[in-house]
Amino acid sequence: MDGVAIGLGLLIAGAGGAFVAWPWWTKRQAFRPETGSRVSSGEEALDERREAVLTALRDLEFDQAVGKVADEDYKPLRQALLVEAADIITRLDEKQATAQSNIDARVEAELMIIHQELNAEPSNNICPLCGRPARRGDVYCAGCGAQLNATCSTCGRGVRSADLYCTGCGAELVLAAS
Repeated sequence: MDGVAIGLGLLIAGAGGAFVAWPWWTKRQAFRPETGSRVSSGEEALDERREAVLTALRDLEFDQAVGKVADEDYKPLRQALLVEAADIITRLDEKQATAQSNIDARVEAELMIIHQELNAEPSNNICPLCGRPARRGDVYCAGCGAQLNATCSTCGRGVRSADLYCTGCGAELVLAAS
């Protein structure tokens, strides 16, 4: 009985140790919550370098405040770190602007297609049942499904989809169901 308890305890301890050590075994990947996508390796390297430079700048400020760094060393080091941070941030902003312009261009293209579809030339057809305007080439009404431009098969006169008989020749109409 004691052997089973010891074995079970070791098994639980091993599982707990694996759970705690899991973050060190997996490779870290940068994640951008605003886009929901993984960042490219170039952006990830720039992000990491930016964080390192800003951390070094913060540490330099602290070291100078407590007197570990002399003023003559502090000013050139601070200036070099600020220039590098500005360069990295500028490059990251350019990459983000490029990505945003690509997204904007795709959205504009999709909007243009939708706009063209919505503004297609009307055919002067109006549904006889619901009165909704129809586009050229439509066979059925987009609102109620009634057949548009229905004609009598005997005389060729235009009829409404609700008609049972042609008003021109009196023939019985067989139209698509509305």
